Amino acid sequence: DHRALQRLLCKLVFLFAGSEITILSGFWAQADFTTGEAANLAIVTDAKSPGISVGASLLLQPDGRRCFGASEDLANAIERRFTDSETGSSLEIETPDGSCVVLFMRILPPPALLVLGAGLDAEPLLRIAGELGWRCTVCDHRPAYIESRRLPERCAALCFPAGELERHVSLDSVDVAVVMSHHLASDREYLRQLAASGIGYIGLLGPRGRRDRLLGELGDAGEALQGRLHGPAGIDLGGRGPGPIAVSIVAEMQQYLSIRASATAGRRARR
Repeated sequence: DHRALQRLLCKLVFLFAGSEITILSGFWAQADFTTGEAANLAIVTDAKSPGISVGASLLLQPDGRRCFGASEDLANAIERRFTDSETGSSLEIETPDGSCVVLFMRILPPPALLVLGAGLDAEPLLRIAGELGWRCTVCDHRPAYIESRRLPERCAALCFPAGELERHVSLDSVDVAVVMSHHLASDREYLRQLAASGIGYIGLLGPRGRRDRLLGELGDAGEALQGRLHGPAGIDLGGRGPGPIAVSIVAEMQQYLSIRASATAGRRARR
């Protein structure tokens, strides 16, 4: 029947989606990730009462909750079980509407990209990252560069001296960074501060000779960048100009993020 088909489809979706979800269409769009915190998601996968719909769901974040096809009583009953439910676990819950099986998951926030330098070549990089749903921030010490750029709608644009990066940006919340001010002294200051962060991917535009000069001038900070600094940034895909270069950099960052996610999942599976 129709309800049996609904249950089957839900179970198939959950089976192939996995327990931790980076993007779940619809729910991801409803979540607010401006704080960088994950959202908790609960979905009814089976119901023994006609008063509960398979697929009814609850999205819970620090700023409140959003219900989709769930009554107030059902949502309250589900929310009470978030604290004692592991990600990926299914629990049978008794509610005023009847009993149901609920799958608990997390929707991870999209990656946070920090672009240091707002030249013309930053536009396609930020535009592509924005299309992927990444949280983007661009910084520059030159007001004219910030004011004249056409940036994605949700891209934060900040103007301050390069040496004040740590005062204006929480580097702990950044996943990937690209240094591209094309100004030697500013790039050196950016790299010096990024070296003390835990950011695993730091891209640098410019030729290898320029990269080596910067690393030499940074001394111990340059040593701290080993294994994290990618310069020249980007996978060699061929092509010239800001557009192809932006595609190659985003591809390299996505590769890094995928490897990091796989490593994290592997460690969790071995626990």
